[in-house]
Amino acid sequence: MSMVSSGFFGFLFLACFFYYLVPGKHRWIFLLLVSILFYLSGGMKTAAFLCVTVFTTWFAAKRVKDNRIWFHACLILNFGILILLKYKTEFGNNFLLPLGISYYTFQSMGYLIDVRKGKYEAEKNIFRFALFVSFFPQISMGPISRFDKLKEELFTPHEADYEKLLSGARRILRGCFKKLIIADRLSGAVALIGANPEHFDGIYVLVGMLFYTAELYADFTGGADIAIGSAELFGITLPENFRTPFFSQKLSKYWTSWHITLMTWFREYIFYPAATCSPVRKLSKKVRSRFGKKAGDRVSLWCASILVWFITGIWHGFNMSCIAWGLMNCAVLLISHELEPAYEAFHRKFPVEGNPFYSVFCAVRTLLLVSCLQMFDYYKTAVLPFRMFGSLLFSSGFSALFDGRMAELNLSPADMVLVLSGCILMLFVSLSERNRSSGGSFRKESFSMQCAAVSALFIFVIVFGTYGTGYNAGQFLYNQF
Repeated sequence: MSMVSSGFFGFLFLACFFYYLVPGKHRWIFLLLVSILFYLSGGMKTAAFLCVTVFTTWFAAKRVKDNRIWFHACLILNFGILILLKYKTEFGNNFLLPLGISYYTFQSMGYLIDVRKGKYEAEKNIFRFALFVSFFPQISMGPISRFDKLKEELFTPHEADYEKLLSGARRILRGCFKKLIIADRLSGAVALIGANPEHFDGIYVLVGMLFYTAELYADFTGGADIAIGSAELFGITLPENFRTPFFSQKLSKYWTSWHITLMTWFREYIFYPAATCSPVRKLSKKVRSRFGKKAGDRVSLWCASILVWFITGIWHGFNMSCIAWGLMNCAVLLISHELEPAYEAFHRKFPVEGNPFYSVFCAVRTLLLVSCLQMFDYYKTAVLPFRMFGSLLFSSGFSALFDGRMAELNLSPADMVLVLSGCILMLFVSLSERNRSSGGSFRKESFSMQCAAVSALFIFVIVFGTYGTGYNAGQFLYNQF
């Protein structure tokens, strides 16, 4: 069930309506039933994998403090299922990947590790744990939540609050705006450029890069908006997953603002354990004794970073282009870290930090760097991007934009105006919300103004949205994970 389909919104409306009719202490049970129904709408066969994750994790979590065998067995089983199914799907097997399998697997295994470390006690009620794993607004594309934080939201009997209802509706419509006005409108052009690199060379490489970046951002953040807004209709607050990443002045800041819950999961459950594990400590000690303290201290950072970004690449896809994308990000981050003393010396000599023009320059630099790195995913190969970079640098200039190939992208002047206006509006909203919580200024308006704003946004999306066959928009890109 697409999260921008009429079926989903009808389902969401009915679920929200009946949720507030159910007695408070039973509302979490109603949410569980609704979440199960939502997941079953995607097929009975794939639901079996979710049931396996729920039962094995709940069962093992009650025993992991005293028996590490259960801990390792549960990790191997669930990550094994994830790897096997993604591998089969990636290599052309006709298999439907279970909805949100990466997200519910990571969320469940994070819970298991936290219980093992003693951060909180294991949940005794399997049905309460099942709701934590399967809560329907977040299961298809995140965010990845922590049990100790989400359980308070899920099991508290929230009362109807018109401000939260309107704020949630506004957040959902904002996500639909990004998806239907921008992402889906650009997706056709992005696919054409990526599939025909010989024809769309030169300046069209830059066009493809920027279009793809805009599509990804609108698609991913649009999905997050719909998920967070849907949960807010039930009075439930989910963690933010994106926080103005393209205002970041360097790549490391970008990756702390993009898909925040996933990157936090990688950092806490892979990076830190890898950096402090016994083999890495021994290697660090050997390097330190031979090459000095600074070299030894870098071993843990480099080993853990390479492992995290290798896994991040595999998470995006079992192919060399995704692995190359991950390792290229790792290389840029590590080189930037090594050059940090040089940056500091430059800034001491030329105090440009805080200068608005320099800040804009750094943000644009990050945008272009991210767009270049995404070329490995865009062209689906680890070699072609380098050839296309050369084409961009040494082939036709801006005049090629008027040679007729732009018209082949199936973007009319009206489409271009809508995309450009939508991107400017996204930029404006990001700027206005950068230093305050989402929806802060919206809630200060009168009730009538809030309703008018939501109604206007609804009409705009309905009139100008791009729809697929049967008036159902294409699936979000993160649904595939």
